Amino acid sequence: MYNRSMGNKDGKSVASGFTIIEVMLVLAITGFLFAGMMSGMSASLARQRYKDAVQDVADGFRRMYSFVVDTQVYTRDSDSACYGLTSASIESVGLTGNNKNTGRGRSDCVVYGLVATIANSHIEMTELIGKDFDVVRKEEESKPEDERINIDVAKEMTILKMTGANNIVAFSDSNGNCSSIGLVNLIEDFDSRWGTHILDTDGEELEATIIVFRSPRSGAIRTYIMDEVIKIAEEPINYSHFSNETHACTESAIIDAYGVNALINADSFTEKELNICVDSGDSTAYMGRRRMIQIVKGAHSSSGVTMVDFDDEEKNKCN
Repeated sequence: MYNRSMGNKDGKSVASGFTIIEVMLVLAITGFLFAGMMSGMSASLARQRYKDAVQDVADGFRRMYSFVVDTQVYTRDSDSACYGLTSASIESVGLTGNNKNTGRGRSDCVVYGLVATIANSHIEMTELIGKDFDVVRKEEESKPEDERINIDVAKEMTILKMTGANNIVAFSDSNGNCSSIGLVNLIEDFDSRWGTHILDTDGEELEATIIVFRSPRSGAIRTYIMDEVIKIAEEPINYSHFSNETHACTESAIIDAYGVNALINADSFTEKELNICVDSGDSTAYMGRRRMIQIVKGAHSSSGVTMVDFDDEEKNKCN
């Protein structure tokens, strides 16, 4: 049998295999193909991570409405009181009058909804509690006619304010006086994923406070928004930090620092849309257009939280 490695017909040896140039060409082509494949995989992964981050933020806002729809009776320990911690209902050393606790099982507290804050791409949601609306109505009816508020026509935020709604609770001592204050309940606390940032439509870090609640008057779900958050020493309040501490029963601790101070001035909240842009953040792998999440004006369910298509030139206000 003829074997090329043994020689040809003239008795001369024949070289077999590839030349160095051929090997280098194969390696170079393989390298280019591999680099292109890895680049495509990296870009695809970055796009998917970005989409997941946007979806995660949108789902977080949708859960606000699920919580409000399923709210139950306030069931905090019997040493806590919900009675509107405002300047009209608290003294510097304790709760006043019938704002003292009335004992186990006799609370007039109602869970009306939640307060959501957005700052530094961090979202926190806390419970919002206040007095039962029947109690508020009876209190108004007991006032002189010229001092009453017509609760049948008053604005929704005015009605909510009248319940003393707040996300801060007062804990009482053995005499029923306020001994400390704390957070009602931290429902959720999360950051946007994969290094993304939550921005406004101008490309700045978004700061906003959202109140989603059941109307004390009608039971309908309402959404009101304020374009700022409570700050301490110029830094946005961190409710997860606040929930792990005990604070004195002072008006400044409740209103100036930790309370939903805008409820003192109900006009700070308005019924309007909120446009949220999710930026890819520190990652340069995803270079596409930002996607917008919108909480529509008057949203009353999770369907009011929409994800605007990337290419919707009319609705997508994100650069």
